[in-house]
Amino acid sequence: MAPKTWLFWSCLLISVLYFVLRYIKDIRCYRLNKPYMYKYGEVGSIDMIAQSSGMKDWSPNTKVGLSVMMLLMAVGFNNFYVSIVIILAMTYVTVINGKIGFRVYLSCMAVPFIFILLSSLTMTIEFSRLASGEFNLYVGFGYIYTTIGHMRKTLLMVAKAIAAVSALEMMTLSTPLYDILGVLEKCRVPRLMIELMNLIYRFVYILLDVHMQMKTAARSRLGFDGLFTAYRSFSLIAVNLLVVSMKRANGYYDAMEARGYDGTLRFLEEERTKECHHLLWLIVWFGIVLLTYGIMG
Repeated sequence: MAPKTWLFWSCLLISVLYFVLRYIKDIRCYRLNKPYMYKYGEVGSIDMIAQSSGMKDWSPNTKVGLSVMMLLMAVGFNNFYVSIVIILAMTYVTVINGKIGFRVYLSCMAVPFIFILLSSLTMTIEFSRLASGEFNLYVGFGYIYTTIGHMRKTLLMVAKAIAAVSALEMMTLSTPLYDILGVLEKCRVPRLMIELMNLIYRFVYILLDVHMQMKTAARSRLGFDGLFTAYRSFSLIAVNLLVVSMKRANGYYDAMEARGYDGTLRFLEEERTKECHHLLWLIVWFGIVLLTYGIMG
């Protein structure tokens, strides 16, 4: 093993051990401060996690800047070792600094991870009528094969994708939506786009809320007792979901107009003091990633 590779994996092992020991040390404090654990997929669960995050009082500019910076470096550097460091860094910031349960973080990462893993199979596996590649399997009408080169490219792509997702998850699980919209407004993003983002995001939760209520009502009437009954209940929910959601959306629009809506959404922002140690975290992680790229690149 090359000295650079040996040094990288040694530092990686030390970092993982430190992360595990730090998490075990603080897990009791997490349970005392967070008696409620929100499962992924519950209505408003991401907003609840962001509101209760230990990084909620951080400047949103710092959090969004760190997330975007890590995302650009994960994609731009195109380096496997850099992607691994970014994954560990964003996991540390989200779980330790954000004081979010590790299981909650894994549940949020599970869906994109499975999607990335399934998508990577199409890059790794190919089909041929002749035996090809270092690894192949005869399936009766041809060969399914892969090569070491394909596996390396797939591993790099998966690492880059997970690093990018972990950077975005850090921002999502620590920054409420109105803070993100405030940062976009400071970046001169068109007002219309910001308002559409807010309305679309809120309407997703309206759909989820209506779906959960209809599903609960169907279950209370044994609507999922048996395969045929489950299919029938599912079809009825799908048909009525759009109609009920439109009624709920019209009700919310009437409520907005009753509160003086004039075509412009205004968001109340909290004034937060910019603390030096928050910016120090950004500089530290930026330096670690650059150091990794300089050594292993």
